[in-house]
Amino acid sequence: MSLSALPRPKRILIFSEDYPPADGGIAQWAHGMAHGLSHQGHTVEVCTRRRGSVGGAAKARRQDDTVPVTFAEGKRWRRYRTWYWRRAARNFLASGPAPDFILCTTWNCARGVLPLARRRGVPVVTAVYGLEVTRRMPWFKRWWLRRTLLGSHRVVAVSTFTANRVLSDSPALVGRVVVLPGGVDPTRFVPGPKLPELMRRFGLTEEDRVILTLARVVPRKGHDQVIRALPQILLKTPTAKYLICGTGPAAYVERLRRQVEDQGVSDAVIFGGYVESRELNDVYNLCDVYVMPSREMVDEGDVEGFGITFLEANACQKPVVGGDSGGIPDAVVDGETGYVVDPIDSDAIAHAVTTLLSNSELADRLGRQGYTRVTRRYTWNTLAAELGRHLLPEGG
Repeated sequence: MSLSALPRPKRILIFSEDYPPADGGIAQWAHGMAHGLSHQGHTVEVCTRRRGSVGGAAKARRQDDTVPVTFAEGKRWRRYRTWYWRRAARNFLASGPAPDFILCTTWNCARGVLPLARRRGVPVVTAVYGLEVTRRMPWFKRWWLRRTLLGSHRVVAVSTFTANRVLSDSPALVGRVVVLPGGVDPTRFVPGPKLPELMRRFGLTEEDRVILTLARVVPRKGHDQVIRALPQILLKTPTAKYLICGTGPAAYVERLRRQVEDQGVSDAVIFGGYVESRELNDVYNLCDVYVMPSREMVDEGDVEGFGITFLEANACQKPVVGGDSGGIPDAVVDGETGYVVDPIDSDAIAHAVTTLLSNSELADRLGRQGYTRVTRRYTWNTLAAELGRHLLPEGG
């Protein structure tokens, strides 16, 4: 039963550290879920941090399509954000009828909102992505995280991997953890041609077979393993080009550049740098294969919670290659929408990529199957309806 079939529209508050025009996965998750729930007929309001501004209680508002947005403000945000979220929650809960539930897109929001929400009898749903439950943190922060999740009515995990980590840390949450991944806007990510202006910008030709990674340039994403696989790829596909789009720490980018030179593949690697949000769809459509062999950095607790870029590439009908780590097996269906490989096995990466580059019929089929899966299962309207089925009882 969809949310729109429920007898009474609900009032839903969303608290999020990030929200467009801010970039990043949390901002997109919050925006997608807000508009998905609104599209289902519910009254949705968003409260997000006003970046680059200080002041008192949130008063400024803007209209973001159908969803009104209020800004929480405060000095030295990272240190005092718990209290700023508490103040924002107090303002919301005092200004009208109690919402049916509050959705917090990070546990940092939830720890500020929970005390007041519980006094009003409003259930709080907290989203968890992966790093919160894998990275190292001081014991008191770990305790606070566990307490916040245990105090939530439901915990939304973006992947099976993340859900299992949450339950391993807090077994008492059994029955209260819902797996709900990130989604894709099917009007924003669509199949399209390779734009000549973008090809010129990156120095590509019509003959080039493009392998793309579009992500933060950090060790866990596996750029180094793709570069290590390139000599094998070039033996079978001499026109292959590896396009790296995204930014990261200068020292690590320089390390990758040196690796490219040491391996003698400078002519086959393009560092494309930062890509504007409005250009993402067109950059995906430049590639023949999307690859991101992310791996878990155990010492740092750094891991891919899900891998929304695989769905975005699939939405453009591109086959994908992902690393068998974290939540990626939820994002990539091995042999159906792409391939899942050992992220530290450059031979396996090379084999998967060359298989797709050398067999256009197979690549097209996997790309189409990925597109079908995304448009049926991973649109924000579909995910918002699923969230409602978990949280809103029929007839309530």
